[in-house]
Amino acid sequence: MYRLITCLSEEHVAWLLGVAVVISVLTGIATFGLMDRSRRAGGLELLWIGAAAFTAGAGIWATHFIGMLAYEPAGGSLVSYDTFLTVLSLAAAVVLAFPALFLLKSRDSFARAGAAAALVVAAISIMHFVGMKGVQVPGRFEYDRSYLALAVATGSLFALGSAFAFKRFGGCVRGLLAAGGMLTLSINALHFMAMTAASVVPDPSVIVEGVLLENDVLATGIAGVMLAVISIAACAVVADERLKAAQDEAARMNSLADAVVEGIAVLGDWTVLDANASLAAMSGLGRGELVGRRFEEILRADADLVVPDADTPSGPFGGSLVTRHGKSLPVEIYLKRVSFREGERTIVAVRDLSERAKAEARIHYLAHHDPLTGLRNLTSLRGDLPLAVRRAGVAGSGRLGVFYLDLDRFKEINDAYGHPTGDRLLRALAERMGRLTNENAYRHGGDEFVIVKKDIGGPRDISCFAERLIEELSRPYYFDGRAMQVGVSVGVSILDGDTSTADDLLRYADVALYRAKSEGRGAYRIFDKRMGDAVRARQEVEQELERALDKGEFELAYQPQLDVASGNIRGFETLLRWRSRRLGNVPLSAFIPVAEESGAIEAIGAWVIRAACLDAASWDEPLIVSVNLSAVQFRQGDLVETVRSALEDTNIDPARLELEVTESILLHDRENAARILNDLHKLGVRIAMDDFGTGYSSLSYLQAYPFDILKIDRTFVSRIGSSDQSNTIVEMIIGLAGALGLTVVAEGVETDEQAEFLKGRGCGIIQGYLVGEPQPIHAYSKIVRNDFRQAPVRLLHGAGS
Repeated sequence: MYRLITCLSEEHVAWLLGVAVVISVLTGIATFGLMDRSRRAGGLELLWIGAAAFTAGAGIWATHFIGMLAYEPAGGSLVSYDTFLTVLSLAAAVVLAFPALFLLKSRDSFARAGAAAALVVAAISIMHFVGMKGVQVPGRFEYDRSYLALAVATGSLFALGSAFAFKRFGGCVRGLLAAGGMLTLSINALHFMAMTAASVVPDPSVIVEGVLLENDVLATGIAGVMLAVISIAACAVVADERLKAAQDEAARMNSLADAVVEGIAVLGDWTVLDANASLAAMSGLGRGELVGRRFEEILRADADLVVPDADTPSGPFGGSLVTRHGKSLPVEIYLKRVSFREGERTIVAVRDLSERAKAEARIHYLAHHDPLTGLRNLTSLRGDLPLAVRRAGVAGSGRLGVFYLDLDRFKEINDAYGHPTGDRLLRALAERMGRLTNENAYRHGGDEFVIVKKDIGGPRDISCFAERLIEELSRPYYFDGRAMQVGVSVGVSILDGDTSTADDLLRYADVALYRAKSEGRGAYRIFDKRMGDAVRARQEVEQELERALDKGEFELAYQPQLDVASGNIRGFETLLRWRSRRLGNVPLSAFIPVAEESGAIEAIGAWVIRAACLDAASWDEPLIVSVNLSAVQFRQGDLVETVRSALEDTNIDPARLELEVTESILLHDRENAARILNDLHKLGVRIAMDDFGTGYSSLSYLQAYPFDILKIDRTFVSRIGSSDQSNTIVEMIIGLAGALGLTVVAEGVETDEQAEFLKGRGCGIIQGYLVGEPQPIHAYSKIVRNDFRQAPVRLLHGAGS
């Protein structure tokens, strides 16, 4: 170590020594900067490795040569240089540096890094000793072999560290600096330790020839050239890095443009300069084929395009895009002016509307067709039928028919085999319907269908078509080896002077259908004037019903019920009366069905329950009040709450309220009816089975529902004494009720003979004209005020009058 320090301090010019070190440092950094760039240069990789090899070789040589210029052997010997060997040393350094750096281009092998380090040491060593051969002094160089070995070993260690640093960390600045620093140490260690191993033995016989220049001038020139080379290399790296960054940014922008669903084109003077992949895909043209085309060759706007101001978009404009095969795609067009380096350009964004059009068409189809059968739906019917009526009126033929179909027994099939089978049947029926007629067929809802038949003939043609519908659609359907059959009822209405609107046609066809079903099903009926009169009367009732409750036109009549054993009045059955200011006294049979179909029965029924409870709450005597319920009230779901509210608001004992139900209420939905009746029973009210004995399953109802009272229908009571069969039936009902612990009420008692028969058979309560007519409650004021509760039956007739 002492010898190395002595060599550097006493046999070298200090400032030239510093220049050599600076050159080696810059060489290391520049070399690995160029190598890092080579890894990202793609097809120019070898060019960048070559530049790095030249920089490394020239730097090694410059470090050596300037170091030699700094060398002043003891005694100040004259030094000159052999030109050929000096140039050869430079070439050797450059040539050997290339394979060394080539091995470093990949990072996948430590063995390659070791081989690269060995080649670097070889390049430095060969360059050094060839260069030393070119040095001419008046004597001979002798070398200390141990110092030479140490020089090579030290240089190899630093070269190996440089190769490994670049292999492991070459992608970052710190890694490049580490690799460059290690290369600098390798160059300087090998050169200056080798110089320490050398000594000059004077020899007068050696004549110094070759280039003789001032060391200062020569060193400055070499350093200047080398700095220029390194600077050029550094500038090339920076410039290429910026170019690569610009290219990467351009590629990124192109990728973003290609990732956009909309087609994008850059226009210059309405000529395509560039386009993204989406526009190419839409048009079926390659991007290269789009470039150079005029805007109007590929895009056609529905209206004149408005060119926007700079940075202000305009659009959308409707239009179409012409594909390679001449097909037009519906598109939206947007325009925007953007400033580029080359000048202002127009950016065109094109949105393909074909999928939207398909989606809209699908949505429209779903909105106008039944998803199960594929037939047009009620929405379509409401749009198509008025249009057909107008067209028929314009044509002057007026021959337009509406056929309203309803399936008989479909509910039984649905209940027996399940909804999937029911759906299959509906689809099969719709297919048959489509084969039967080319006219528009509609699914009105559920198991109801409508056919609108244009240019229909006379009555014979109408009848033939209706009969054909019934015959064909009623034929058996076969699913999974099972035959299923439904009936079809048809109502028909024909466009004429009295049915001038689509609503009329549909409503009258519905009326005709109702008539067909009521007269036996599996038939057709054509709407006529008599049906029209009935419909208009019904419409009038419906219109008046809407306002009757608000106008206070309803009132309650009360018919007393007599406890036969005690002779006391036990309570009253309430009967609804409608005294219309416009229609007069309307019978129950005329307005209750209308109220049930229109839904008005819910409000009317709630009023009856509340009014009956209010009246009962005002009586001195705790008499029973009985109210009839409608099937619609059960289906509408809030009956229990209506009764609870009436009881709470009037504060009457729930046991005083009796609710009468008929078989029709229980027939449609047994589970729902059972739930509601049980809930009502829990409130404390009493439940009566009205018209007992007239239904086909009355006995089963006694077991399924919480009845307290059986009411014998008036049809049996009226034949007491004249029909042994009726006498027997009445006796059986009374006996059955007694066995079940139920109270029996006989309705329609009009004679003393009937009353005596019932009393003798154990019937506890009778009701009818013999006891009292249905009248307003004030007619029975003496009874409810406890003035006259007990009397012979005949005296009760017309009591209070």
